[in-house]
Order: sequence, then C-alpha cells, then structure tokens
Amino acid sequence: MAGPLEGKTIPLEGQEISIGRDRSNPVWINDVSVSRRHSLITMAGDQLLLKDMGSHNGTRVKGTPITSEPLQHGDMIAMVTRRFSSC
Repeated sequence: MAGPLEGKTIPLEGQEISIGRDRSNPVWINDVSVSRRHSLITMAGDQLLLKDMGSHNGTRVKGTPITSEPLQHGDMIAMVTRRFSSC
C-alpha cells in the first residue's frame, strides 16, 4: 500500500476491523472512491474473512471481485486504486 500506511502492520484487535473512508474506521482511507464503510475483516475460528460491505466500487482479492472471501497469507486486497496485503 502506498501512502501514510505503507509498510504498516495493522493487528486484528477483537473479532473485526473495518476499512473505509469514514474516520471512525480503524483503517481510514481518505479517498472519495472508497465507501465510508467499504470492507470488513473478521475472524472465523482461525480463518480471516474479508467481506465487501456493499461498497459502490467493490473489493477485490487477487484481482477477483468478492462479496466474502477467506484470506490467505500474502493475498492482495484492492479497493479501487488502494491495495493491501494480508499477512
């Protein structure tokens, strides 16, 4: 990810972490192409799940649009032009 969060690891605290344009998200992205509450990462047992929260521009994992997707180590997550890597 480029920008102020580049290279930063964001721990999953509790059972979920939201990503979006609203400043209340633990992962805040200041980009009008990103929805206020764009995506949600949750723990399901020992598996991380990424869910699109009905965003206008969608969420992709490894280039494929998703509604809900289990994450593997190193998966590339994209929200419009913003990209992240799961670890």
